[in-house]
This record gives sequence, C-alpha cells and structure tokens, in this order.
Amino acid sequence: MTINYGDFKPKTKKRCGNNPLKKGHTFREIQSIAHVGPDFIVKVKKETFGDDYVFESPRTRDSKNTQAIRLIRAGKELTEVALDLNMDGSEVTKAFSDYLELKKLDRLAELLSVENNEKLDFILMIAEVFKKKGMEKKEEISNALVKINDIEAIQTQIKFFK
Repeated sequence: MTINYGDFKPKTKKRCGNNPLKKGHTFREIQSIAHVGPDFIVKVKKETFGDDYVFESPRTRDSKNTQAIRLIRAGKELTEVALDLNMDGSEVTKAFSDYLELKKLDRLAELLSVENNEKLDFILMIAEVFKKKGMEKKEEISNALVKINDIEAIQTQIKFFK
C-alpha cells in the first residue's frame, strides 16, 4: 500500500500548508493537526523521503526556556531574550536563574530571586557603606564584620550584668 501526502485529509493540507513533512513540523504538531498516529507519519515520511531517510528526534524543537538559556549564554540582554522569544519577565528571570544554576552560580541565582529582593537591596546598601569607608578588600570587610560581631557580644554581656 502506497502512502503519500495525498493521504492527508484536505482540511489537514490547508492547515499545514503544502506538505507538513517538509515544513519542519514536529510529530506532535502533525498528529494534532492531522489527527493521525506516529506510525502513519513514519509511513508517510518513508514513502516521501525513501527508506534510507534518517529520522530526527520527534522533539527537535527546544523549549522556550532552553532557547532563552542559549540566548543568555550567547550574551544577549534579558530584555532582548524576552522580546525575541515573546516571554514575560518571570519566564526570562526563571531561565536566567536556571542558567546561573547550571554555571554553578546557584547562590547568586537564589539571591536574585523575587523572594529575596529585600535581602539583595540590604546587601547592596552594606556594600555601598563599605565602599564609602574605603574597604574594598575581602580581608578588610571580613575583619570589620568580626569586630561588629564582637561589639554585639559585648553589648549583650553588658545588658546581662545591668
């Protein structure tokens, strides 16, 4: 039995254009548009392209999140990613967070999350204070934080003895 593109219903041809097999539609898209099973699609592809045709994975298209991660890795700004992929801000932020996590920067991703926005503002204020005081080296900042801890411990002891 020969199966070819003509075996698709006229409605399907109209919705898919000339030939859904050549248009780059995924198996799922063809299945939902044509209301056929994957076996039928494979038979049609073999008839159309020959028995030696190498089938691509039915999931050849990346998800929007994966596409966004690829664009971020390529150096695109988050606004450009949102516009290129028609994604809203939370989706792009999630993709950026996933990218940072993949790059082993998940602590930074956690800090940049919406839930921790207040903490980030607080950290930036502290960093600004250290910068104004001329403390830019890690050791200087670490020593200052230890001294602050010591002062707090002393204050606690003083309150205890009062």
